[in-house]
Amino acid sequence: MPGRFPILDLRGPGSVRLTLEQRYETLENIFVHQFFQLYRLLGQRIGWEAANEIALEVPESSVPLIVEGYRRKFELGGEGAALLSEVLQAEFQAEGSDVAVPEQTPERATIDVLCTFGSMLQGGQYSDVKIEHGLCHEGCAGWMGRVGATMEPPVSAERLTWMGDGAKRCRFSLERAADDT
Repeated sequence: MPGRFPILDLRGPGSVRLTLEQRYETLENIFVHQFFQLYRLLGQRIGWEAANEIALEVPESSVPLIVEGYRRKFELGGEGAALLSEVLQAEFQAEGSDVAVPEQTPERATIDVLCTFGSMLQGGQYSDVKIEHGLCHEGCAGWMGRVGATMEPPVSAERLTWMGDGAKRCRFSLERAADDT
């Protein structure tokens, strides 16, 4: 059995047959709703501070692996801030989000993310979820910085706009540290 989550071939017998695109599209929607509901329940039952700490820890296992893993998997060719931009674009697309890239060089990049989570926040259905510090700040903007810190030289990430405040997209600035050599 492979070590990865399988995409099962449909063999049936069944009376409904979804395409891979329909399956992915539906799974993405389920994923976002379930994550928000789980986050809401954690916040309500054990407190928002604990829920935010959990949201911070959820993506941690990916930090040391994602840059080189995505570079190989998707044949990414960038360096420095451009590479981090490419990694983040792949990650956000895999999460069902859209990314625009106004600037991308090895020294700096700007990415604008139309985020599935931000869209949910703006929709009002989860306005009671106190997600600012947890998922959206540490789980996204903070995670980007931790991923960038694994690069040589490191790349910093700063969130400039946030969909949770009503922005059309979250905007991030990525900047490669000066090379000390």
